[in-house]
Amino acid sequence: MTISTDTLLSLQSIANVFHKVLLDLPTAELVEHFRLNDIATQWPRLTQSKRESLALTELEHYLKHWDGSNKQLIALQLDYGQLFNGPGTPVAPPWGSVYQSASALLNEASTLELMRFYQQHGLQIHFERNEPVDHLGLIFAVIAYLLAQLNEDKQHDTMAILHTLLDRHVQPWVQQCLELAIAHAQTNYYRSMALLASEYFLYLQRLVDESPVIINRD
Repeated sequence: MTISTDTLLSLQSIANVFHKVLLDLPTAELVEHFRLNDIATQWPRLTQSKRESLALTELEHYLKHWDGSNKQLIALQLDYGQLFNGPGTPVAPPWGSVYQSASALLNEASTLELMRFYQQHGLQIHFERNEPVDHLGLIFAVIAYLLAQLNEDKQHDTMAILHTLLDRHVQPWVQQCLELAIAHAQTNYYRSMALLASEYFLYLQRLVDESPVIINRD
């Protein structure tokens, strides 16, 4: 089958958004950027599902009422903390090892396996703080990189790497993480982002399972 350049660029752009949303505490500047760029109405429709539509409606509503006040920002940061970061145990931990190890701890066997996978394929992650490589925000950065590479070189090996990353290192746990975020989010911002991320992974998995090799440049 063929996959268009536009589709790859859309998937890459979305991955970059999730990388920013999930990795760090939210800033007023980031949310304002999303508002000014009307991200909810410009979002590429991937699945045309009810969940995707609901998420975009909620995100649009949230951004329309965003005024950048300290009250709104603090509420958003508290939501991020209780979902993904703490203090205390977050309700939707963004680290794969939490879901894949009996002890539910960081840096367990699955984390080391992902590190070896990255090393095997020359994938390097440079990040200022000491963060386990199986943090979902960092995984989105790797996905964005692989999609960019796929768009440039059209190599079957790149698609195979992406397929293995998803199949072996992401899909076994990511939907559980995102469903927890959907269920416990206190703001429409994070609920909608978690919904969109869930739909994104369902779409991307179907795409790579069909192993497109030829890139159709529109």
